[in-house]
Amino acid sequence: MKSISMMESIYRNAAAVVSIDQDLLSLSTETSTWHALAIRFLTCDWNRRLWTFQEAILVKQLYAAFKVRTIKVQDLSESLKDQSNLVETLLWELRRLGCTDSTNFTFKLMMLQDRSSSVRRDEALVIATIAGLDMNYVTQDYLDTSLQDDETIKSIWLMISRVHHSILFNRGDKLAYPGFRFAPRSFMVPCI
Repeated sequence: MKSISMMESIYRNAAAVVSIDQDLLSLSTETSTWHALAIRFLTCDWNRRLWTFQEAILVKQLYAAFKVRTIKVQDLSESLKDQSNLVETLLWELRRLGCTDSTNFTFKLMMLQDRSSSVRRDEALVIATIAGLDMNYVTQDYLDTSLQDDETIKSIWLMISRVHHSILFNRGDKLAYPGFRFAPRSFMVPCI
C-alpha cells in the first residue's frame, strides 16, 4: 500500500508515460491515418481502465505505443486541429487527456466517465490520488474490509472541501447517507 500512497508523486515526477495496449501495438503508423490512430487510442482498453486514468492525467507527457513507433498524444491531438467537424469530439477527448496542468478537480472527476475497474472501491484511491488527498487516511479506509464501498467513497467526500455545482447533475446513483445524497456513488457512469 505504500506504493499506492506514492502514486501521485510518481506520476507527477515522471518524465513520461507510455500507453502500451495490445490493440495499439498491432496498428502500423505507416499505413494508418492520424484520424485512425487517434480513434484507436481513445477506444483502446488502456484508455478505458480506471487505474490508467491517473497515469494519463498526472504525467507531463503521455505517449501511445504503436507497432512501429511511439507517438506523443499531444502531437496526435495537434495533428487533428484542421480536420472537419466530425473529429471535434475526438479532438476534445485527446486534449482532455493532455491537460495535465489542469487544476479543475471537477473536470478530472468527469473524465472518469466510461472507465472501468474490476474492484469498485479502487475508484476512491484514484480520486484521492488525482485530488492530492492524504493517501495514508484513504488507504486505511480502503483496507478496512468492514467498510462498504459507499463508505469508502463517503470518506473521500469528507476530505474534499469544494466541488463544482455540476456534480449535482451527475447521472447515476447517489450515496444514501444524510448530507451526501447529492454525491455520486461513482464517476465511472457511462456517457450516453
